[in-house]
Amino acid sequence: MNQSYVISGNFNDRGLTDIARIGAVKKTGDEWSVYTKKISLDSLPNFAAIRLDAMGVCGIYVNGDFVGATTGRYANRILYAECTSKLKSGENEIKLILGGHFYQTTTNEIRKRRGAHFSCLAAELELCYDNHRLTYATNTDWKRASDEGVSAPDVFSQVTKGEYDRFWLSAALSPEATKITAPHQILEVAKGYSEYISKPNQTFATPSTILNGNMKKCGDALCSSEARSHVLYEFDRLYCGYVRLECEAEDDGTVELRFDYTTYPDDLEFETPQHNISAKRLTLTSQIKKGENKLFFLNRRAAKYVKLIFTTKVKLTTFGFELDLMEHDKIGYFNCSEPVFNQMWEIGKYTLHINKHEEYESCPRNEMKYFSGDGIIDALVDAYAFGDGKLTVSSLSYTEMTSNLGLRPDPFIKNIGLWEYPAWRIIHVYNHYFYFNDTYLVKQHFDELTSCLVWMIGKMNANHLIYQYPVMGGAFARDNSSTDYTQSPDRLGEKALTNALLYRSLVCMSEMAEIVGDPRAEKWHALSERVKKAINDRLWSDKLGAYLDIYDPTYVPQDGNALCVLFGIADKGRAATILKTLQKTTWTPYGSTVSSKLDPHPFAGNDTVSPLMNTYESEARFLSGDGDGAVELLRRCFGGMIAKGATSFWEYCPANDSPKPKHFTSCHAWSTGCTYLLGAYVLGIRPDSAGYERVHFEPYGGFEYFEGVVPTDRGLIAVRCETLDGKQKFTIAVPKNTSVNSVLPENSTLEMIEY
Repeated sequence: MNQSYVISGNFNDRGLTDIARIGAVKKTGDEWSVYTKKISLDSLPNFAAIRLDAMGVCGIYVNGDFVGATTGRYANRILYAECTSKLKSGENEIKLILGGHFYQTTTNEIRKRRGAHFSCLAAELELCYDNHRLTYATNTDWKRASDEGVSAPDVFSQVTKGEYDRFWLSAALSPEATKITAPHQILEVAKGYSEYISKPNQTFATPSTILNGNMKKCGDALCSSEARSHVLYEFDRLYCGYVRLECEAEDDGTVELRFDYTTYPDDLEFETPQHNISAKRLTLTSQIKKGENKLFFLNRRAAKYVKLIFTTKVKLTTFGFELDLMEHDKIGYFNCSEPVFNQMWEIGKYTLHINKHEEYESCPRNEMKYFSGDGIIDALVDAYAFGDGKLTVSSLSYTEMTSNLGLRPDPFIKNIGLWEYPAWRIIHVYNHYFYFNDTYLVKQHFDELTSCLVWMIGKMNANHLIYQYPVMGGAFARDNSSTDYTQSPDRLGEKALTNALLYRSLVCMSEMAEIVGDPRAEKWHALSERVKKAINDRLWSDKLGAYLDIYDPTYVPQDGNALCVLFGIADKGRAATILKTLQKTTWTPYGSTVSSKLDPHPFAGNDTVSPLMNTYESEARFLSGDGDGAVELLRRCFGGMIAKGATSFWEYCPANDSPKPKHFTSCHAWSTGCTYLLGAYVLGIRPDSAGYERVHFEPYGGFEYFEGVVPTDRGLIAVRCETLDGKQKFTIAVPKNTSVNSVLPENSTLEMIEY
């Protein structure tokens, strides 16, 4: 893996860099300011990129061309965007347009109280030549322009060397589009790959349907029939990007844009008491002037529905999203003889794509937090669909101390929700190491991960298990906080889920301890064996034919049982029994439910399907030799969402005929695991040793035909399966000097090609 983020300094170095945070306090006028810098280049660099940290929405322009924008909602999220092609010999202009915070408008109450707009930014332009590197940083030489005139900016502070090393160098690069190429051997094996990678990327999305409104069609435009006019648009799927709007206005007025990324467009009717608070906060308003208006909104938004409201008569000629998607979106490839699985691959990939803006996000609300329980599956999809590990690096660099992140700074803290998230964080780093052989990331985060493990070990009882007790939400909370990913506060006791994750964390940390030379490796491995034995001794139920949760041993939990099989806690016999029990007690036509009983919490019982945990159950089935069961579960869960009209995958979904997700997040990256499984277990390509030094090739034999491409750091791997006269032939193309461990279905043949 390209480890260009490798840190040469010290996180605690408080020395100052030459990067200044420049800004202004605006007591009058609007919130926007423009910062410019002109540089002269005798020759063009091989590579150029801008790193940007902004306290506010900030758009980057190079010589008038839009490069990208940061939302500015959270500190220590650095935008790192390539701009090589935007530069020219001679004079160049770098322009940064800085506005308000992501969820805050100019009428925000706190700004009224302060009586001013506070905003600032820090940026560095990096130019790389053959033998040297040039940088241009924000300082008082930059010009600031606003409705107050032109002036030098204020300097609020300097970026420290420790901060630069910790956050700026770990920012995930958003590269410019380049043509994707593949060796002819890859194209010969995956015959549809050439056409797939040559399709042009969509750069602009327009609405597919007008749901309602009082504007009339006039040619290719929409025209107002009343002074106050509106239109509610629906897009064919959820998009994320920047709104471009062009109209001719009869008089001066305003346009209001309301965005909704759920499946409930009635959230946009703010006049009713049921309106969605998040949708209201996402609203944008802009002045329009009499005559021609061309508006481009730097406030990035995600939406499936958009409502436009005009206060003057207009002729609306252009409206849509200029898309802000990651480049190289066609590197991974999958196609098989059953079309619904091809849809799964693409929808899963697209769902992650939407959530990849700047960093992993829980959903297209651009929350900009790092949820380790989400990120672990996101990263696996990222590897198979995009061949990318940079976003893991960037996401792990974000360390806001909230309970969601899985970080545990104080080993004695106990009253924290989402108890299993420290474990997910540990397993995520281990997975990243295993796929990319990124030992540096292990060393970089080892102390942090150790604190997570020490916290979990400190919660163990004399039985060598964690007993989950209630999490109290505080004196002013209506409910207790959730204890795990199901969001239920009621799943308590010695749980299969929590303790399976404890076991896997100990295994992963013992291996990573060996990488960094920590002597606790043997101790953690020995403890993992005691935890494994305790799970089997105390949590196994012959009556249920499954592992149980001791507090309520009457139901079968899908999650704990799936993970006990997946992590090898269950022996072969118990694994087979568990899979039969799950199929009998939790399976529905729409996937496997969270548990076998009804739970009063809306996301925790037998009326709820978790696409995340269906991924893990399917993977457990693949690894246990039940490939047909795994594929059938994928067909039910992910195919069921597609049959209900999903164009991005839902966070949770109902275990019935309801056409809508149970939760408002209709585009959730932790629900993309089908894309990972199709590459890892249908194409059958997985690392057999760190960084694919040795490839494990174990394809699924249940389809008559499939082909695909898996990106790895060693190069592309292509696979094809053909059925001829009832016999299957597998073909695999791999980079030279790649060791392949093949496990094939019976009576099949293999052709191996090197390039």
